[in-house]
Amino acid sequence: MPDGAYVYPAYKGHHLVLYMPDGAYAYPAYKGHRLVLHMPDGAYAYPAYKGHHLVLHMPDGAYGYPAYKGHRLVLHMPDGAYAYPAYKGRHLVLHMPDKA
Repeated sequence: MPDGAYVYPAYKGHHLVLYMPDGAYAYPAYKGHRLVLHMPDGAYAYPAYKGHHLVLHMPDGAYGYPAYKGHRLVLHMPDGAYAYPAYKGRHLVLHMPDKA
């Protein structure tokens, strides 16, 4: 893996891979079904259509795999998963279903 890549299991063997700029990090949260993603300045997230996708808009210097239009990463969320901004808008909490 390249430097700065974080890989976390998601749902049924799928993986989420993010390449983050300096100052960004990700870590598991409590109860084993949550992933907290620290978003660097200029990054933000919003839900996309059909309720099963999450789009992360990444600042310059950040990119995702697979990438989408250079500065966006589209995540497919399994049934029962959702996300919301947390403290000071700088954290994103991904809630995965019990089967994750």
